Amino acid sequence: MTIAILTRREVAELAGSSKRLLDKAIHQHVLPVRRVTARGGIRTPAQLLPSYAVAYAAIMTKLDLNLTKAHKIEAAGTADTLAACGD
Repeated sequence: MTIAILTRREVAELAGSSKRLLDKAIHQHVLPVRRVTARGGIRTPAQLLPSYAVAYAAIMTKLDLNLTKAHKIEAAGTADTLAACGD
């Protein structure tokens, strides 16, 4: 099981991709997201992503292909499996 520890901005920076790619993946339910509110609830909740989102974002940036939602979900699942093997 992967712990959600990175923000969208951190994942985009580490993967060398855009935040828009991650926003689309979150919107299409390709990547799971955990929302954490700050104390007091004044700010918008932070969206935390699992560590394998970095590998997913890097792969999607380098592929430069138009994939279907099903293929994107499969790629994210493969990245999660590979990340679990490294633990």
